[in-house]
Formats: sequence, structure tokens, C-alpha cells
Amino acid sequence: MEWVRSQFNSPKRFVLSPQYRAKLEASTKLIERHQLRPVIDSVLSWDQVVLAHQHLEQGGTRGKIVLKFTEN
Repeated sequence: MEWVRSQFNSPKRFVLSPQYRAKLEASTKLIERHQLRPVIDSVLSWDQVVLAHQHLEQGGTRGKIVLKFTEN
């Protein structure tokens, strides 16, 4: 868990090629206009990661499975 925290707490830099940059900018505009929203199948806690994998392997998910990380 400490490794996960360290990855999210450090600054990140990304380099995008022009074709991906244009797609990202277009997606950003849609999100800002509330015209694009994520589809979430379920939200599970970190200790349910095995269940999340089983759910994916079974198929039939309708959206993304979100894992919640909480501070203790």
C-alpha cells in the first residue's frame, strides 16, 4: 500500500504526441461540458481486489470497476 501512495503523491510529467494531445483536448472539452461521463459498474474497497478481478473475469461488466483507497 505504501508503494501505491508514493506513486500518487509524487509529481508526474507526461509527453503526448500531437495526435494523442488533440484527442485528449477533445475529451477534456466534452467532460467540461458534461457531455461525457464515465460508466461505473461498481465501487469496491482495496481489500476486495480479488472480488474485483473475479467480477472482470466472469465478464458482463457494464462499465469500470473502481477500487477505493482510504487512509487509515
